[in-house]
This record gives sequence, C-alpha cells and structure tokens, in this order.
Amino acid sequence: MTGSANGSRLRQVGVDREVPDPVTDVSTAPAQRVNDAALSLLLTALKALSQRTVVALGQLTGVVALFSVWWLFNNALPADPSAHQLVGLGLYGALALAVLWVRR
Repeated sequence: MTGSANGSRLRQVGVDREVPDPVTDVSTAPAQRVNDAALSLLLTALKALSQRTVVALGQLTGVVALFSVWWLFNNALPADPSAHQLVGLGLYGALALAVLWVRR
C-alpha cells in the first residue's frame, strides 16, 4: 500500500514551505498603518465638509427668498407701481418672511 500508517491513500509529495503572512510582515505593517490612518483622517474631513455643505444649502433657501423680495421691490418701485402691484409685493414679502419664520 502507498498510504501512511493511518490508512489514507494520500501521500506527501514535497516538503512543506513556510509562507509569510502579509498582515504580520514587519516591512509592510507600518506603511499599512499609515495608509489606514490617512484614509481615516480623509474620511473624517470629508464627512465634516459634507455636513457643513448640507447646513449651508439649508440656509441658502432663506437667502434666495429674501433676495427675490428685494429684487422685486427694487424693480417695481422706481417704475411708478400701481396699488395692486404694491399690495402684491407686500404680500409676497410677508409670505417670504412667514416661510422663514415657520422654518425656524
């Protein structure tokens, strides 16, 4: 029989070699830790930047509403507006202020 003493039909052909583990390899471990730390720092910075961007976009709607009120008043007043135009501009301004007040 060609097997070992335990009755297996498999037999060893070559000598086992020790394969180095890439995680515990001393030469690449510090570089990997530096890369992991840099990636963690970059992801934290991008998270903070995206949160600030979302807050800024949330505040942008109020700025756009107030700018539109100012622009409409600025264009209507020098052109001798009628009473209906003045009432409409006043209601539009009140609506914009009400929307800003409700959002807070």
